[in-house]
Amino acid sequence: MQVLLLAAPGLVALIWDPARWLWQTWRDPSYQSDGALVAAVVAALLALSWCSGAASPDPRAPRRAAALFALTATVRLLGRLLAVDTIGALALAVDLAAAAMLLGVERRPFALRPGVLAAFFSLALPVENLAQRLLGYPLQLLAAGAAELLLRPFAPGLSREGVLLIHPSVELAVDLPCSGARGLVLYAAIALGFWSCRALGARGAAHAALAVAGGAFAANTARIAALFACAMGGLPASEEPWHSGIGSAALALGALPLFAVIARAPARRPQQPLGTLRFASRGGTRRFTRPWLAALAASGVGVAVSAAPHHLLDVSAPDRAIALPAVLGPFAGSDVPLRDVERRYYERWGGAVAKRVYDDGAGIPHTALLVRTRAPLRHLHGPDRCLLGAGHEVTRVGVVPGAVPTVLYRSVAPDGTAWRVEASFLSDRGERASSVSEVV
Repeated sequence: MQVLLLAAPGLVALIWDPARWLWQTWRDPSYQSDGALVAAVVAALLALSWCSGAASPDPRAPRRAAALFALTATVRLLGRLLAVDTIGALALAVDLAAAAMLLGVERRPFALRPGVLAAFFSLALPVENLAQRLLGYPLQLLAAGAAELLLRPFAPGLSREGVLLIHPSVELAVDLPCSGARGLVLYAAIALGFWSCRALGARGAAHAALAVAGGAFAANTARIAALFACAMGGLPASEEPWHSGIGSAALALGALPLFAVIARAPARRPQQPLGTLRFASRGGTRRFTRPWLAALAASGVGVAVSAAPHHLLDVSAPDRAIALPAVLGPFAGSDVPLRDVERRYYERWGGAVAKRVYDDGAGIPHTALLVRTRAPLRHLHGPDRCLLGAGHEVTRVGVVPGAVPTVLYRSVAPDGTAWRVEASFLSDRGERASSVSEVV
């Protein structure tokens, strides 16, 4: 107990910032993260293992856990220096594996595999958001191509332009929510959750991986085909409850192969530790007699890592030359100061911003925000992120095709006011996109 108390300040200092950021992603509506549910399931699995019975002793467990904690300290130092919160949060998964080793969950009657449990916990991060941002557009193209092949025998006039399915009677844009990232993350969570407590083996794990990838792809393709067929039949497939019902049914059917693989896997058996390892020397058995000294050293390292300075990589240089026009048609503009949250954001991440309110005296004033940045991955995002963060309920209606594709949103403010929001991405070279993923 004394050793744990001595090491506690450093351990708390190490996990404080990543854990606080992860907690904020669960609460911030702009992330749309279900990570808290994953964390709750992980906690329940640990509790079940702990309550199932005592673990057989293994003298190697503390050393392995200490090695993992040392690894996470190094990873956190990198994340701290680069000011990338995701790196530090990923280290929490390795911390979980180390803690699971100390608890001996792999040696208890309800046995768990620490490494797989850590991989499962990593899905508590906003991975769906990251997957859509980085892989969304390639997944959209893949889904649109597969849906075209599936539908062509039943719709001879069907053609495809990028992610747009075109038929003389209907057009359907395979936009970002139809990329399949959500189904992929959901199936991966199911597979890792069951793998942590069931003995899949190498072959079973390979079959589960195929079931995850194949099931997500098949479910998404079937969903797009069903939406297209409903639209051709005159059904309001883009409206509720049709849209959600078709998506839920496709996800349920796509999960059947995965559940078939999991059902064949037996429960994991408690791991039997090897015999106690002894290191002989001339003086007899070698033992570390000052654990309090190691605890103090670990605590000092943790505090030092948490206090390391930031060196932000993706900060745009300030540019004071940016300005909005004084007049836009009949609208006269007047400068307005940035809100505190906006000012703090641009002070930290750089870039230039100009803000004006335009009013023609006959209607509601309009606020314009112009941003110039050389760090687009940090600054570029869709309007739904800002609206969700402001407390709006945002529904993505779809993409309106054309010379410049436009994404439509329906946003309901906290006071009940409904807004129609349109967004387009157009570069100064004439390149067009309908999502940040396509831009990236």
